[in-house]
Amino acid sequence: MDASARSRPDGSTVAELVEMIHQAGVLAMADCDSSETIDHAVASGCDLIGTTLAGYTPARAMTTGPDFELVRYAVSTGLPVIAEGRYAERWEVEAALRIGAQAVVIGGAINDPVKQTRKFIVRNPNNKERIGAVDIGGTWIRFAVFESGQLVAVEREPLPSKRQQRIQWIHSQIAQHRVQRLGVGTGGTVDPVTGEVWEAKPIIPEHQGSVFHSEVFEIPTVSLNDGLATAWGHACHPDFAGKNVATLALGTGVGAGFVLRGEIVRGPRGEYPRLNDVMTDSGRTVEELLGGAGLSPEPTLEQRQDAIEAFRTVVRLTREMIYPDVIVVAGSVGLSDWLRPVVEELGCVPTPYGAEAGIWGSYWLACR
Repeated sequence: MDASARSRPDGSTVAELVEMIHQAGVLAMADCDSSETIDHAVASGCDLIGTTLAGYTPARAMTTGPDFELVRYAVSTGLPVIAEGRYAERWEVEAALRIGAQAVVIGGAINDPVKQTRKFIVRNPNNKERIGAVDIGGTWIRFAVFESGQLVAVEREPLPSKRQQRIQWIHSQIAQHRVQRLGVGTGGTVDPVTGEVWEAKPIIPEHQGSVFHSEVFEIPTVSLNDGLATAWGHACHPDFAGKNVATLALGTGVGAGFVLRGEIVRGPRGEYPRLNDVMTDSGRTVEELLGGAGLSPEPTLEQRQDAIEAFRTVVRLTREMIYPDVIVVAGSVGLSDWLRPVVEELGCVPTPYGAEAGIWGSYWLACR
């Protein structure tokens, strides 16, 4: 039965229903939506706990996939637990059983062809939709227009120093080019749900607190950290589709992103691999040595040597952490004449998108 706090037509309470059920000589299983409901079900004398309603009432936000934390809480009560709600993969079932659930209910994953088919629906990049792609770095802000999967126009401006100026410029480009969807790749850490840049370095002034969201631009908008966006763009390229891809975006700063089994590896709030903050033996970070902001326009021999060692470090760490099929290198520093021989020596691949890798990453974000 539904054991949540929602009122029932006849005004009966959970405790009253449990008493009636027990008088009939059978067990009472409580379908629960939150830890508070679980506590109330236990206090009311229920015999089993189900996580059936997790995410389906206002009591608790819906998780992507099963709500394992609620299963964990239910198990802590000592009552038998039957896990239910959005179980679709074998590893999810195994996880629930390892947490301590007695059983797992699988519904739509095996008996709902509409739900099963929806998982395979992808946006066709060759449709007629006009898609805008924004790339915000430490030096430039760029806006590109794609139609039928082809890049048809690119506009760029020196990065405005004020947040509102950048938002207004994007608005003007949307209106001018009449795009219908928007992808944004930008420095900083971007919450994929709200589009808020909730953490950023001062390389982009007034950046923390910027919001790149559908409500701001009044068209469907997807935004993410630029390293993650560029990695996704590479994973969608014909040369790399179907592979586990790592991207090192070496421009004004140092960005990184991993795509494994067709999914962007990121934290729940858009956190990205912080290879840029790795400390080298020199006492300086990778970004200080390898990012364009720390290099002269024409790097000295010493700067190049330090940058090359930093590059070797991030390539080694990337291979040791995720075992990618390919490491793609992008960005003005990554494609420079002096670094390219090292890129090839280490078995990495220069981006096939050339100087537009960030733009293509934002485009493919909008196509997700």
